[in-house]
Amino acid sequence: MTRKQAISRAIALIGQLTENEENQAVINALQELASDLPLTAWDEKTVFDTVEQFFLDHGRYPNAKEFESKGLPSHPTITNRFGMTVVEFLDTFYPQRYEYIHRSIRKYKEHSKEYWLKVYREQMKQHSIRSGSEYNRKRSEGPGWAYIAHLFQLTTWHQLVLYAGVTILPKPKNRVTFTVTRKVNQPDIDTLTAIQQKLQKHMIINN
Repeated sequence: MTRKQAISRAIALIGQLTENEENQAVINALQELASDLPLTAWDEKTVFDTVEQFFLDHGRYPNAKEFESKGLPSHPTITNRFGMTVVEFLDTFYPQRYEYIHRSIRKYKEHSKEYWLKVYREQMKQHSIRSGSEYNRKRSEGPGWAYIAHLFQLTTWHQLVLYAGVTILPKPKNRVTFTVTRKVNQPDIDTLTAIQQKLQKHMIINN
């Protein structure tokens, strides 16, 4: 489990607790932390964590060119940290990456494109997903959204959302609690006291 996965899992677990301001504040803080990952202090743990997170988000391992972008470490970083080129790094630590791709394609072709569109709709509803990267991260079945879009000759996340007829739920707003109090100032107290004294005096006279 990558650190980003762990944070997403923690958010889901907290979301099952009683809804209150403290739990929502924790969720907001974790979501901000997740959006900042991977951190760019490129120790070995962070490099591997970033590559694994790329696989989880995209359904495949990155190629050498993508190490210049997409939040991955640069070529010089890999060379300085591991003493090898990016291609050598991938061949050494992820020799199975091509097998992952071929196996996934074979598995996905076992079903029709309508089947995967149905899975897409179910995943969107089940996980209340709002973006393509969130879909790739949270889905528990099927390929990434780009593969499904490609099956229907679509190219963007928005096109797939419209084609599938799914509804993107708005991001929940933080609840703000207002406390209304009424402050009684000194003139009000003096006025009440004067009225009370007049009433008492009136009662004495009448009696």
